[in-house]
Amino acid sequence: MRKGRVASVVSILGKIFLAVGIVTMIFSVIIGAGLAGIIPTGIFVLAGIIMIIITELMNRKRRRLIEHGVQAEAVITRVARDLAVRVNNSHPFRAECRVTDSVTGEVYLYSSPRIIQDITHLQGRTVTVYYDPDNRKKYFVDIEALISESEENDPAVHDYR
Repeated sequence: MRKGRVASVVSILGKIFLAVGIVTMIFSVIIGAGLAGIIPTGIFVLAGIIMIIITELMNRKRRRLIEHGVQAEAVITRVARDLAVRVNNSHPFRAECRVTDSVTGEVYLYSSPRIIQDITHLQGRTVTVYYDPDNRKKYFVDIEALISESEENDPAVHDYR
């Protein structure tokens, strides 16, 4: 698992919900709890399955864009916290980036997936964006590769706010 991805957290939670739901469902069948035990545990199983399916669909979209999409280099213009979401009582970060089409001169703005770790030190750096040439609204900003590269080349950033 790559560190910092919100989707990874949701996937792990989905697996935990699914495992807990299955174990408690088996236990409730063994003790003969009937519907009173199976329905609540079924909710855990269903929630886990939904979380796993959602993250798998997101990962499939990302893989498809990386394999078949057009690759462009973008400059990170701003890194900000996404105040619409909280993970572990903290708002994740998003990088906003800008791609200028060298042929037409048009400017396209994209934002990265939510990242739990602080990425403010990446502002001004270049990141790879993959997009569908038929529909530029379908895109993926590969901020994870930049984070990995940054961790290898730059000293660690410790933010104790």
